[in-house]
Amino acid sequence: NYFSEISIVEDLNDSKDIRVTIYPIVLKPNHNCHIIGLGKLNILLDCGLSEKDEEKEIEGDFRHIEEYLQNLPKLIQDAESKKLKNDFDNSDSPEVVQDDDSENPKIDAIFISHSHYDHISGLKKLIKLYPDTPILSSRITIDLFILRDSKFNKQETHEEIEEVEYQNIVKNVIYVENGTKIEFKDKNCFFSFFHAGHMPGALMMLVKANNFRLLYTGDYTYYDITPFAGTKRFLKHISRPIDYLLIDGTSAQEDFGNITDQFHSLILFLEQKAEYGDNSLIGADPSSLAISFMLTFWRYFRKLQLRRDYKNRPNIYVDMMVRKNIQVINHRYEYIYGPISRLIKDKANPFNSIKFRWFDHSNLDFLRKKNNIIISHPPDLSYGLIRNIINSVGRNPHNFVFLAGSIHEPPGSDLLGGSEEIEFSETWKMPFRAFLLNTFAPNIKIKLHADKNQLREMITALEPKKVCFFHQSAKKLVKAAEFVKELGVEKVSLPRKRKLLILN
Repeated sequence: NYFSEISIVEDLNDSKDIRVTIYPIVLKPNHNCHIIGLGKLNILLDCGLSEKDEEKEIEGDFRHIEEYLQNLPKLIQDAESKKLKNDFDNSDSPEVVQDDDSENPKIDAIFISHSHYDHISGLKKLIKLYPDTPILSSRITIDLFILRDSKFNKQETHEEIEEVEYQNIVKNVIYVENGTKIEFKDKNCFFSFFHAGHMPGALMMLVKANNFRLLYTGDYTYYDITPFAGTKRFLKHISRPIDYLLIDGTSAQEDFGNITDQFHSLILFLEQKAEYGDNSLIGADPSSLAISFMLTFWRYFRKLQLRRDYKNRPNIYVDMMVRKNIQVINHRYEYIYGPISRLIKDKANPFNSIKFRWFDHSNLDFLRKKNNIIISHPPDLSYGLIRNIINSVGRNPHNFVFLAGSIHEPPGSDLLGGSEEIEFSETWKMPFRAFLLNTFAPNIKIKLHADKNQLREMITALEPKKVCFFHQSAKKLVKAAEFVKELGVEKVSLPRKRKLLILN
């Protein structure tokens, strides 16, 4: 009920003319943050922000939020003048009269779409700067954030978080889930939330201001990818047309093909390796993709065992980092849509299978054994345990390697380029002889981001009047923008960093 007595505008007679604006705070790789202006309210969409680092002479991104708040009247005036000039093609536009608002602008709420670092990294600092700001987030997102970033697992008791800064975050959270609707005092003004796919707890947010609709997708997947529900089945609950669609463009220019076919092709290779007792390494990032792999592989080989008395069912070794996500899924299963929720509820939890094994730095003896599927991160092999694993698996020409997800850095990128040697450092090099699926069948791509085919389905379902991408460079999105225009969308754009745009 926090927002039910809050009016977007002070004068309710003017509620028909609620102004909606967008102001991108940061658009760097691995960062994401926008401010939506909704009447007199300012809503932060995600907070993937970098902190100040004096040693590296990095100013940080939080200063840009304060600059926005201090300069908001002028930003609006400049944007209104530009809008009038464009509308009337008249450079002598009348002076814009600002809303009479005696209160200083502030951040009125923070929406966290999901718990990945590039969307939530600044939350702890933000609540320190703005301690009373409400946080709109799913339960799973907050759980994953606290498990990953705090010392909760190292506490003697686990009844509640002991660190004060995280206590403040939990205190400020207004939990929202798929289907949640938050209404304001003003009629026909609300937020509503829908599953976004991509990972556990990920949500899209619909902003409704009278007849204007804005949808922020966060990172999304359109189709269901075990065990996470995509956006497809939930879009029918969103009124259309969408006036402004702010959508993830990470993979908008790529074509992943049919996701079911991609998984099936991968599994056929794994089955062949299992027949001969060879080892397979799957480099998967983020952890949610690792969970998709482990459940899909487990289910396939389990069916083979039950239906055909299959004898060579492999063990599936999974990086211990993934276990935190699984802990949250087991605890919050009712908020996971689909069969996995029912299995956990009915005490048939596949995560408890004896075929799942967990490993960390202290336990890599399994690398001496045969017939294993090993899932670790990151796929570009740039750090972590996966380097020790590929140092063993990658030397054997009978073993199998597939690198899934985003691969931007060496040595993973070198392997994709055809390198036959992995160089971890000047003193650590190794020959790579394993079968690399990425170069043998480059069409097999499995990511938890939407490609151009899923983008097409979103555009068709939502009928947006204007589409704006985030999470990708303008250079890489030229073809994606042309593709969206071919689908009938007249206005396609990229947000301009720290430029306020009036949307209605």
